[in-house]
Amino acid sequence: MAVPESVDRLVSAARRRLTTAGLVNRLVGWTGAAAALAAAVAAVARAWVIEWADAFVLVALAGAVIAAIIWSVIRRPSTQRAAIVVDRRLGGFDRVTTALELGKVPEPDSHMTRQLEAAQAWAEARDASGVSTVLPDRRVLGLTALAIVVL
Repeated sequence: MAVPESVDRLVSAARRRLTTAGLVNRLVGWTGAAAALAAAVAAVARAWVIEWADAFVLVALAGAVIAAIIWSVIRRPSTQRAAIVVDRRLGGFDRVTTALELGKVPEPDSHMTRQLEAAQAWAEARDASGVSTVLPDRRVLGLTALAIVVL
């Protein structure tokens, strides 16, 4: 018996949500750090002539955005990791991770089949919105906005 469709759908949605949340957090954090560094270089460039200061600002910001995107694509959570997060944050009590493991068994017995059916019924009543928040902390957003405004 394969992994129930509702469990697979819930884990896939959680994986997408975790990837998006990680991307947004990295974009905000890394862009804020790059903007703060670029603001420091721009402040020094006001006192002394630094010909590469404007180029550095653009490259630092673009590099932070590109690096955050690439890092988020490379470090996507695995299916197993997403299942663990679903179990922990949605109160699955190991239903989802067990269903993923039992879905690999070629011929499950009646006990395994009941567990898979219970996991399927549980997953049908859940959505992935409670897995993580997509927006980062307001303090981080504020610091990033401040660094960009200062720049």
